[in-house]
Amino acid sequence: MTWWNCEPMSGVPVRMLVRGGSGVVICRDFEVSDSMGCLGSAHEAIEEFEAKFHVSPSSVLVSRRKKDRRGGIPQHLSPGDVNLLNLCGKINHACNTDNNIFNAGCVPLLSKIQDGFGVRLSAATIYGNFVTSPHANTTLFRGCKRCSDVEKAIELIFKQDVVHEVVIHMVVAMTVLPHAVAMCSEQMMRALYEHGEWKARTAPSLEDNVYMQPVQLTCGNKKVLVHVYATGAIFFFITCNEKTVMRADSEAEFVKLCREIYACVERVC
Repeated sequence: MTWWNCEPMSGVPVRMLVRGGSGVVICRDFEVSDSMGCLGSAHEAIEEFEAKFHVSPSSVLVSRRKKDRRGGIPQHLSPGDVNLLNLCGKINHACNTDNNIFNAGCVPLLSKIQDGFGVRLSAATIYGNFVTSPHANTTLFRGCKRCSDVEKAIELIFKQDVVHEVVIHMVVAMTVLPHAVAMCSEQMMRALYEHGEWKARTAPSLEDNVYMQPVQLTCGNKKVLVHVYATGAIFFFITCNEKTVMRADSEAEFVKLCREIYACVERVC
């Protein structure tokens, strides 16, 4: 990128890739108005690189950004904040000989779904979607964003004392880094692989890995598929074992795990 003069101009969005040895690279975005501003921003990026990795960079690549690559990130989401997007799971019902587990006021709102499993009853609520099995012994749910959503929907749909336990199958969450990420940053993968709290392996992907880097983590009895996007967005797909019963602290436990993974990535990117 060439700056022909030092005359002030409107802010120009630029992206800087600061590279070092062993595949270490960070990506930073700036808005600059002239060549001196560009040099100052490059100096800032270099200082951050040296502070993170305690080595001098080998090159700095400056390019003009054609558009805001972070435009798809929710405005309300601050770096490091974890936003739960979807809770999926199953409600195991207590024995009910007449299969009459629904609140009377909810029955007219139920819709029938007929498939290879038989006729199931579905309740679509503002809290999520709930589908009860033909024998009314289990109900699958999805689309809830908080454990309290599940509890409110249970109170709305079902009679008292017909819920034996609630099991969580999967949780989808997201957070965002304070900056964009270079997909060629080998230090990010090394940090995840070398972390002592989980085991990591490369995950297959159907997407173009120029924009997203997937990695599969095993954290105790949970498996976490992590998608780190070039925009800085991080998505977590947490798969739980079949005995993960929803508790009062379940939500905090999932958020804590996501924050630990975020901290590992943020430290080196």
